[in-house]
Amino acid sequence: MKEELIAPCGMNCNICASYLAITHDVKGEGIRMAYCKGCRPRNKACSFLRKRCGLLLENKVEYCFECDEFPCEHLSAIDKRYRTHYRMSEIKNLERIRDDGISSFLEAERVKWRCPGCGGVVCCHNGICFDCGLDELRRKKKLYRWSTRDNHPRDSEGHREHRKARGKGELDRAVAEAKRLLSEHGYECQATAGDMILWFQADTPYDEDFGLDKVITRPLIVVHELVEIDNVKRMGIALTKNAIVDNIEKVDNAHLKAAEVELQIATFMGEAEHLRWRLEHIRMWSEDPSVTPSNRAKYKELLAKVAKTIESLDESED
Repeated sequence: MKEELIAPCGMNCNICASYLAITHDVKGEGIRMAYCKGCRPRNKACSFLRKRCGLLLENKVEYCFECDEFPCEHLSAIDKRYRTHYRMSEIKNLERIRDDGISSFLEAERVKWRCPGCGGVVCCHNGICFDCGLDELRRKKKLYRWSTRDNHPRDSEGHREHRKARGKGELDRAVAEAKRLLSEHGYECQATAGDMILWFQADTPYDEDFGLDKVITRPLIVVHELVEIDNVKRMGIALTKNAIVDNIEKVDNAHLKAAEVELQIATFMGEAEHLRWRLEHIRMWSEDPSVTPSNRAKYKELLAKVAKTIESLDESED
């Protein structure tokens, strides 16, 4: 474990999938993954927090626990994601470094993430050792997910997994209905059922567990996905396996547009229950530190707008 690979936010880049991918040159093994040499080595200080924190931007602190606001809302949002899906906590890491020192922390991390099979390093993003588990990684549909066979209560296989349980005929019908709704509201969408299949086969860093079989049971979510795909295609992004992970900010712009269209139609239809169901999702998007500040502000505006709409719909029913 290298000390220079402990980021200010507490992320241990030694166990990050993108760092392990580059040190093991997995692309040379036929595995397509993002490469990163670590937050500090590539002078990012903290990929998630730097643009949102003046202290990090100006290199005034080495670790976030040196800040009077530790842990801030941005760090807490990252920590929640990693505790939920990746079996680690940036905040706990920082507290251990602060209380016990960096050497003690690194030794504890060596033990915690040591592969029981070969002694290599287990990745925090998927539980795979890149020294002895490349075959497993090569077979894995979601490169940034722990396997469900570990029976961990917080595991997720990701919402982009395409399942064929309902058949393409049902998908075609769901897409046709969603495109009818879009057309009625002045949005001509060029995305197809085939595009949706490709989109849900793409790798994603996100943690929602909402497969295509579930999506097509909700017409307004099909609307959302079609608008998102339509906007992605208009940007010239091909619907490949890496379409999302290689274009995070552009895809989020498309996602924001899709959310706006979906919720506009839901409001017109008076779908208060759908809007209530979506509230927590919008709140999560508005707090996601990986989203650009501009889009986070727009998600917050959308959150307030939807909350107000629900209130109005509820009053009209009384």
